[in-house]
Amino acid sequence: DAADLAPTDMPDAVLAELSAARIAEVWVIGRRGPEHASFTTPELRELLALPGLAVEVAGLAEVDEADLDRRTRANLAALRAAAAAAVPAEPRARLHLLFWHRPVRLEGDGRVARLVLERTVPAGPGAVAGTGEYRGIDTELVLRAIGYRGVPLPGVPFDEHTGTIPNREGRVLGPDSEPRPGEYAVGWIKRGPIGVIGTNKADAVETVAHLVEDVTALPSRPRPRLDEVLAARGVVPSTLADWRRIDAAEVGRGQEQGRDRSKIDAWHELLDLVRSGHPGGPASVADRPGAEAGLLVGDNGAPPQ
Repeated sequence: DAADLAPTDMPDAVLAELSAARIAEVWVIGRRGPEHASFTTPELRELLALPGLAVEVAGLAEVDEADLDRRTRANLAALRAAAAAAVPAEPRARLHLLFWHRPVRLEGDGRVARLVLERTVPAGPGAVAGTGEYRGIDTELVLRAIGYRGVPLPGVPFDEHTGTIPNREGRVLGPDSEPRPGEYAVGWIKRGPIGVIGTNKADAVETVAHLVEDVTALPSRPRPRLDEVLAARGVVPSTLADWRRIDAAEVGRGQEQGRDRSKIDAWHELLDLVRSGHPGGPASVADRPGAEAGLLVGDNGAPPQ
């Protein structure tokens, strides 16, 4: 319900679109089984517990839980509980989780009206094969969501299988499985695309702890000043004062509607605030002729070092 999101800092345009939408059916299609889905358990539980939501799950019966990890077993338990729950008499919306199917084609005249799916079966590690058994779903919108995958950086080790940088608790590992001096990984490139904000915090603490431990032993090397590098490229970083202008504008916009704040989602609006501030606000350093504004935050109005 869009009204539940009104107290948040969600941008006005997004709230307006959600308020106008009348969505009755949502289908989530997985080409493999529920045990392969990269759900984060707390988010999955919150989704399945939305008030007035009727949940249908297809593909649970075939799952063998013998060798599954704790997160996957927790996800399956949440899915089974949702599938077994009583269906509301007049559900606000229906959520269909359909596994072991893949999209084949879209049908419609000028706009999508139907999605054709093919049933799949396992065909080796991470692979599926079509069975030739098809079904169609009437729909007005199709979103492609196949997850995220890391990409390699020049000169940095990369595991093509997992899409991550090989590491041991955040220290990047070379081909000999030994840490590479001064190289660290954090977030999804460290562990893969899974987890929420809390997961990233713990992940970062682990990596930074090793960085701090190692810093005194790292070999010295010349490093250019960041402000000089940016200046040579014609980039004027935004300052803490610039960020405060953006913050004040978001708070002001929200207070006009009785909200704590309303996020500014348009890039040109953010740049306008950095370059010249909100009405009545002072101009920023980025107003210098020929300067290209960049949203990099320095300290106390000074360029970051």
